[in-house]
Amino acid sequence: MSRFPVSAPPLRSPSPLQSCEGSGRSTAEIALGGANVIPHDQISASQPEEELIRRRDHAISNAAQLTLLIRAFSDQPECDKWRAMRKRLISQAVDLTRRIEGPDDDAKVWVKTAVRAKMAEGSPSRTLEKMAESALQAIMEKYVPQPQDEASTPPESNREIAEVVQEQVVPQAQTELSQPEIESKPSESVQEQVTPPLRAEIAAPPETEAKTEITWHGLVRSPERGEELAARIDELISSGIRPHAADITAVHHHQRFDIMEQIIAKGIVHPAKVMLRASADDEALMPLLAYAIKHDLGDSFLRTIVEKGADLGVIVGSGETAQTIVGLAIKREWDEEFIRRMIECGAALPERIDGVALVEHLYRRKQIKLMNIAIVFGASPNITIDGKTLLGKMILDHPKFINEYILGKVIVLIRDVPYDVLSKFDLNATGGNGQNVLHDYFESKALDDGVFLKLIELGVNPDHRNKQNKTPLGLFLDRARTLLGKNVPRQELRLLQREIEKAKARRGKK
Repeated sequence: MSRFPVSAPPLRSPSPLQSCEGSGRSTAEIALGGANVIPHDQISASQPEEELIRRRDHAISNAAQLTLLIRAFSDQPECDKWRAMRKRLISQAVDLTRRIEGPDDDAKVWVKTAVRAKMAEGSPSRTLEKMAESALQAIMEKYVPQPQDEASTPPESNREIAEVVQEQVVPQAQTELSQPEIESKPSESVQEQVTPPLRAEIAAPPETEAKTEITWHGLVRSPERGEELAARIDELISSGIRPHAADITAVHHHQRFDIMEQIIAKGIVHPAKVMLRASADDEALMPLLAYAIKHDLGDSFLRTIVEKGADLGVIVGSGETAQTIVGLAIKREWDEEFIRRMIECGAALPERIDGVALVEHLYRRKQIKLMNIAIVFGASPNITIDGKTLLGKMILDHPKFINEYILGKVIVLIRDVPYDVLSKFDLNATGGNGQNVLHDYFESKALDDGVFLKLIELGVNPDHRNKQNKTPLGLFLDRARTLLGKNVPRQELRLLQREIEKAKARRGKK
């Protein structure tokens, strides 16, 4: 059974013999078709679930109508009475929902959401039309003489009333019931033959013979899993029974994400259009992917909704603890090519993974290709690893990085467009000792002045001083002195300084 008020049953109109004035009903009650609020403790426990759902949906529909009236006439004295009536209707709907779904069901928020959904189907102007038509009907019932017997054919006066009222409502009523059908029921009263507009507008369409006995609501409560579940879903879809908002709500309520995964995989529901509450106490809605990340749902579900078009830009949380689908995929060691495709499609990048900067996390796991992609798409390479700059750490760890990143070029192709990874680095970023990449390089065993000059040409400042007030050149001379056992000859030092100036000049021309 669906608990969402997709369509309410016809509202019972007041008896033709009942006087509007004598009934003591307000204009709001007239507009709502004479609805009465029935306390839940007066409903028999033996009533079937269908009857409880009918009463609950009736209350929700009426609460929505009242809300529209209150918005239109917020300054009227009668608004207080309408608000009280709306409160009673919502309370009744909540109680009935708990009887249907169980005492622990989070019914209050759901009912309010259902009222808002029902409001979206109407408008203040249409509600006013219904009020006027119902009031006109009540006046006619009071002042036009009524028959004193149970004759099947109404007297002339009543036929005139039927024509007048019918002229007001036929455009709406004929959407559900044609004129010949109205005339073919002479045993019914004029009020029953001529459907009021509110009744015609929200009445359920004629039922067609069901091709399957399965319902989405029943499937949610079933123990079926795997292939059996897939077969049941296929049966529903082939029968033309597509899930509605209420069914998605039930899937979420019962945590049947295996069902949600299949209907998304089959293209029945688009994942970007599903919004869920993060918890029972939270009225705010979040995208399906954000919910799945927050609640650490399984890889199969996550990959399915990603492949079917979920919003990859969602971020759960904020700051250094924020989570994204890319961060979760990296932690779970998904295929690098899949992660790359997500990043290229605009997936949000996490700042950190388990407290470690994204680029450092990838570098330590030796996922260098993925690290380059992340850098091109905005992940900061200006970080420190073990107190060193990223580039300094790389060229100290492995000579191949010198050839690739400094003497050569690391290019990443994004849709056939080349991106130079090194251009994303701040080459004058500093490490824990206030040093730049040149300082880091001269702490290594290598002393290739070609690399030294190339880094200067690329833009590294050779005159930058670390916390010990040492420049990179000073460290270079210290290193050379240690290797040679004496100071660098003055003539060679002057040659090196001239080469440094030439490297600076080449940098300026680029």
